[in-house]
Amino acid sequence: MHLQIILSLLLSATAFGAPLSQPLEKRQSSGVNTTDLASQLLLAQTDVERIALLAAGGNQSFVFDFANPLPGTQPPPSAGGSVVAASGATFPALIDRQSAAAVFTLNACGLVPPHTHPRSNEFIIVTEGTVFTQFITESGSLLITNNLTTYTGTIFPQGSIHLEFNPTCEKAVFTAGFNDNDPGVSSIAANFLLFDPELLSANLGGDQVVSGADLDNIRAGIPPDTVIAVADCLKACGIQPNGKRSLKEVFGLA
Repeated sequence: MHLQIILSLLLSATAFGAPLSQPLEKRQSSGVNTTDLASQLLLAQTDVERIALLAAGGNQSFVFDFANPLPGTQPPPSAGGSVVAASGATFPALIDRQSAAAVFTLNACGLVPPHTHPRSNEFIIVTEGTVFTQFITESGSLLITNNLTTYTGTIFPQGSIHLEFNPTCEKAVFTAGFNDNDPGVSSIAANFLLFDPELLSANLGGDQVVSGADLDNIRAGIPPDTVIAVADCLKACGIQPNGKRSLKEVFGLA
């Protein structure tokens, strides 16, 4: 299936490293003040001490429930799907551990738009459905494209630009593993548009191709969702698309 070039971004307040909508001290786990716990874990001199600090809240302090995450710790779901992430910011047991994980649900035509993780590799495994993936590591490198089916996986190298897309009319689910408890996320579209508009226009071929007004329209039209939906796929599935133009249309290349 032809993948329409689109413009979007990851949610700015993602569970990976960005401020949570609910203060840590409000997120109690078995009666443990997680703000104090996080500070104590970071200051602990030994791993034995860290284990004891966590165990003081019960053995369940080492369990993360992806089906029922604590309120205010995750980005809200959208029409395109949802993500639940366990990181140092949402699961204290991962503090000082080089590990994090997430479960993504992609509804029909759902897309996790191009982004990078500045501090971690990402290894994904599809557990349900089909997921189309692409990544590129740097200028001059090859664009790597794969169509993953159930129980197949792929690696996105640290810092690479990558995306995940469900090209079908059925739900898809994949898990993601990271080798840092704060992998971070950098949204390509949103961060690109932060630069000086005149310089961006020059980079995109000048005012003959895209004007400052076009950039303003694009910037204003970026949806605030972790996972969004692709118009061409929605149409094929008989789902009402959102009507936004593609980058090809905006730049007069369609």
